[in-house]
Amino acid sequence: MRYAMHMLLAALLAAAGAVPAGAQTIEIEAEAYDACLDLGGTAIGTALDPDCSGNYLLEGLDVAGEWTEYHVAALEPGIYQPRLVCRGNSAEAYRLVLVVTGDVSGAADTTEFLFTGVGYG
Repeated sequence: MRYAMHMLLAALLAAAGAVPAGAQTIEIEAEAYDACLDLGGTAIGTALDPDCSGNYLLEGLDVAGEWTEYHVAALEPGIYQPRLVCRGNSAEAYRLVLVVTGDVSGAADTTEFLFTGVGYG
């Protein structure tokens, strides 16, 4: 559980603009999701976009309640700095939830990020 608390603290500090000294970063490409819930509209998938890291963007999260899930392993104890780059349709509200589990007990810490889309450029 100790690692989860460090990761959550780093998430809160990063959201506030402060970056802990020595923080490690794990990059997660949007198109590398492990699971999703697609409720209709445009199918959840990827589209080529050379302006994105990895040259792809995630598309199809266009119906309320749809989601993608990513599994990431932090192999070393420490402080991790999440860097979230989220794009979305202009003036639409979005919600991103970061759930961190620190050990095999399944105990989790959750941080919610709310933002309004400003487009894709």
